[in-house]
Parts: sequence; C-alpha cells; structure tokens
Amino acid sequence: MTDIQSGNNNSAIDAKVKSRLTMLAILALFILPFIILPLIMSPEKMNKTNKGVLVQPHVVFADIQVADVKNLSAVSGKWTLLYFVPATCENLCINALYSIRQVPKTLGRDSDRVQALLVTTSDMNMEFHALIEKEFAVMSQARADRNRVDTAFAQATPGLAIADAGYIYLMSPDGYVFMYYPSYENEQDAINHALDIRDDLKKSIKGSRL
Repeated sequence: MTDIQSGNNNSAIDAKVKSRLTMLAILALFILPFIILPLIMSPEKMNKTNKGVLVQPHVVFADIQVADVKNLSAVSGKWTLLYFVPATCENLCINALYSIRQVPKTLGRDSDRVQALLVTTSDMNMEFHALIEKEFAVMSQARADRNRVDTAFAQATPGLAIADAGYIYLMSPDGYVFMYYPSYENEQDAINHALDIRDDLKKSIKGSRL
C-alpha cells in the first residue's frame, strides 16, 4: 500500500515538474526574442519602422521652462505634437500648423489622448497672431526663451536653431521629446507626411501604457 502511495506521489510530482517545464518553455518563446534581438540587431535597424527621426538623446521638455502658458493643463499626461513657431510664419509654417491640428482627429477613439502645443520664442506679427486666434485657438500655447530652447536641444541637434528649423516634434506623456518630422512648403507633401506622424503616434499609443 505504501509503495502504491509513494508511486502515486512520485507521479504527481513528475507531472508538476513537467507542467512547470512546459510553461517555462512557452514563456521562453515569448521572452527570448526581446533579449536576443537587441544583441544581434543595431538600434538603427530596430528603429527603421519609425517614419520620423529619433531625437537622440531625448530632450526633457521641462528643461525649456516655458512661460505665459495657455491651456497647458490640457497637454499634461497626453501625447503632444510640439511645434516651435518661427518669427515669420509662411507656407512651411502654416502647413505644419494645419498638419498638427488635423492629425489628432484621424486617431479615432485615441484622439483625446493627443494634443498640439505651440511654443513661440519671439513676438508674432499682428497678421500671424490673428491667424492663430482664428484657426488654431484650440491648440495649447506657451512662450520660451530662444537660447534656452537651443540649449535643451544642443546634444540632439548640434548647431541647429530650433525655432527656425520648422520641425514638428512628438513628445511622450511623461515629457520627453523623442521624435521629429520635417515640415513642407508644398501643401500636398505636408498632407502626405502628416500620415507618417499619425502612423508613429498610433504605434506609440498602442505600445505604451501612458
């Protein structure tokens, strides 16, 4: 009787061991690629699925120390399309503004997780100010010191005057500027490349808990 019970106990233990080994093997199939891929694939190759250009190193938005904030509370905790407004806003600038206004609307149920923020580093002329108030008043606005902005981006974009570059930046909900996109003089080019921003945003939102 004792031998039978002992045999049953051993069988039960063997079954548990096999069950655990099977589970570990299944977990390994999911986990190992995340461990091995970074070792065999360079970051540049892994980032080829992005449509935008990575900001390396990421820029901490708080380092810019914006002031004269309008509606920034709406941006807090959201994915943000960030644009540094140049002193003179012509076609390239206007197309960028329309792009970042429209992109959130294309995200469906995730549209309320994205906001646009305009940062000025110089005074707007009256005509441009009127355009902002008429067409883009829903966007959050802030002001920053031009030198402080350039300093914050100095490592990521050395020698570049950020306010004049015309780039559209993507910022995570925790305040890191991590990707940028050029803007375009041609309206159709601007529309086509706005789809790149939308695609990266969709992937970022889907792959994040933020």
